[in-house]
Amino acid sequence: MEPGTWYTVPNTVFVDLGLNRGWEYRYLLSIFNHSLRRSARDLESQGYHVSVTENVTAGEMRNHMRTDGIYAYFYAGHGVGHPDSEVLAPEGRYAESYVAPGRYAPYRIRRMVLYACSSVADRPTRQTYLTDPTKSFWNLNVSSRGSVIGFLIDVNMFNIWRNPPVAIQGTTETFPRYGDILDVRMEN
Repeated sequence: MEPGTWYTVPNTVFVDLGLNRGWEYRYLLSIFNHSLRRSARDLESQGYHVSVTENVTAGEMRNHMRTDGIYAYFYAGHGVGHPDSEVLAPEGRYAESYVAPGRYAPYRIRRMVLYACSSVADRPTRQTYLTDPTKSFWNLNVSSRGSVIGFLIDVNMFNIWRNPPVAIQGTTETFPRYGDILDVRMEN
C-alpha cells in the first residue's frame, strides 16, 4: 500500500425478487422473499448498502450483478431448464427473457443466493465447465471463500423439505452435495 492511495471496499447487496406467477409457487416464493428481506434488513443494520427490487427483469438482474462494489447477490423467483445450462427467468416459467449462468460480477463476490428451480443443478458437466467457461456455474462470480446457495432440482411444496438448498464453494470444481441451508444471513 502506498501512502495517500484510496481503496474501496465492496458493500452493495442486491436482493432481486421475480414475479410471483403460478398458484403452486405463490406460497413458496413468499417464504423465500421473506427470508431474503430479513437478510437484507440484517445487512443494512451492519452498514451494507442494500437494494431490493420487486418484479425484477432479466436486464435489471444482469445490471445488478455487473455493478462495481457488489458484495453479494440474492434472487428469489423462477428457474428454467435450458438445453445447455440452468437459467433464471424472473418474468415467469416460459419467459423469453432469462439470465444464464456465467461470469457477471467485475470481480469475485462473497455470496450468491439463488432461490429458484435447478439454480445450481450439476449441468453443464464438469468437463463442459472446464472447456467452455461460457457454459459455467454461477460460482464463477464468487470468491474461493464464498458460496453459491441454490437448488439442485425443481422446487415445489412437496419436495422442498426432502431436497433443501445446497451450498457450492466459490471456485472449486466439485459438484454440490445435499445440505440443510435455509438461513442466508451473512456472517462478518
